[in-house]
Amino acid sequence: MLTISKDGKVMDVNKAVELVTGISREALIGSDFSDHFTESERARMGYRHVFHNGFVRDYPLAIRHVSGRITDVLFNATLYRNDAGEIQGVFAAARDVTDRKRMDETLRESENRLRFLSSELLNVQESERKRIALEIHDSLGQSLNAIKFRVESALQELKGTSDQAIVRSIRDIIPVIQESIDDARRLQMDLRPPMLDDLGIIATLSWFGRQFQSVYTDIKVDIQTDIAEDAVPKPLKIQIYRILQEAMNNIIRHAGATQIQVRFHKNENHVELEIEDNGIGFTPPPEWMDLARRGHLGLVGMRERVEMIGGQMDIQSESGRGTVVRVSAPLSCSQPTSDSN
Repeated sequence: MLTISKDGKVMDVNKAVELVTGISREALIGSDFSDHFTESERARMGYRHVFHNGFVRDYPLAIRHVSGRITDVLFNATLYRNDAGEIQGVFAAARDVTDRKRMDETLRESENRLRFLSSELLNVQESERKRIALEIHDSLGQSLNAIKFRVESALQELKGTSDQAIVRSIRDIIPVIQESIDDARRLQMDLRPPMLDDLGIIATLSWFGRQFQSVYTDIKVDIQTDIAEDAVPKPLKIQIYRILQEAMNNIIRHAGATQIQVRFHKNENHVELEIEDNGIGFTPPPEWMDLARRGHLGLVGMRERVEMIGGQMDIQSESGRGTVVRVSAPLSCSQPTSDSN
């Protein structure tokens, strides 16, 4: 604690100030109070703030000890007056927050490490999706097509045979094989659509909308894009696709919507993805972890992806009024992904 005159000179201090500065009370009295802080001008600015507003609350500063040791503090200060009401100076009390600041820094480091591990996990997952999709295409898909070809050839060879029961049995196998081929192709596309690498995100979003509409015929889907393909950094493309994929899955599972509007465009130095539905809506909780407790794990996963690319995600929803999910990500995104492999 200390008192400071109207001209910024130290008038008195307690023992704690002596200890934190390493200077005796006698030497401190009469000195310029701002000389004892690492940022003198910031200290003077806080002092002027007290005179302008009458007080200051939790003003962050750092006190310098004569040994060079730094102590982070939060200042609370107010004007004090004499019996006639005339301003005499400022009474200030500082709270040592060095340990708290150290804990905050440790927490931030832990959060950064956790975010990095989460990013690496998503990258590994994406790489594995790509590998499995290629395996399905190159191995399972080709094998199924070869089986279908052999069965059709055998059917041709049996043409004209008197045993029609065998012919019918073989003919009945062909649709089953074709269905397996279609399932394998669908699984491959769900894991990793090849067009994302071959044609880009714009074509992939259009294809996804058509596929979605063909499966969920009761839902009208409108996808609008207003951005050039080469304007979207490669690390963003797979994340934008996965975010849209998860958002649409959430709509199917929870919203009961009949219309979905998707907009993907550029806004200055950001790309923006907006997914709006006319479903039942919900009341977003104040904390993201509450979404996980409510079972909205898809939204939590979407947020993880958005944070991984340095973006922001906003949800606007109200019961009976649908939901709007907005994602904004910087075009400067340089997050390495498995796409580069």
